[in-house]
Amino acid sequence: MRAGPTLLLALGASWPAGAQFYEPYDGFPLPPPLALPQQVNGTIRGSSAPEETGRIDRIADVFSAMRACWRPPAFREGPTGLQITVRTSFNRSGQAIGRPQITYFRSGGGREARDRFAASIADAFSRCSRLPFTDGFGSAVAGRPFTFRFIDDRQS
Repeated sequence: MRAGPTLLLALGASWPAGAQFYEPYDGFPLPPPLALPQQVNGTIRGSSAPEETGRIDRIADVFSAMRACWRPPAFREGPTGLQITVRTSFNRSGQAIGRPQITYFRSGGGREARDRFAASIADAFSRCSRLPFTDGFGSAVAGRPFTFRFIDDRQS
């Protein structure tokens, strides 16, 4: 399958200067890239209610904490189908190593919706700049890639 047009979108200081986004081709969205074998994957849905988490000592808590930090933008047209997958690693104290990288983008809505959705995810990583890992959990996951798949599936 070949990729549709590629867009570059600058997301400010917390993201790389240019990020690659893929548009659906012939009505079929491109699938997210395959995971690395050592990668930890999780999906964060806009329709799920955020839950406050304390100290993080389980992998599922990392994704719950990120959902609590994410404030999806409100759209008038209802669910847009927008999806962004972001990969990052953490050090043992819960700080992201480097800048999170966008590895997949599925377009939906218009350009304004796409920009607002991407900005909301960049804000989530800024708000959760240091996750409260326990000492044992931080030592176990330090340096392992985490992939966060953000999906706008909210019903209006």
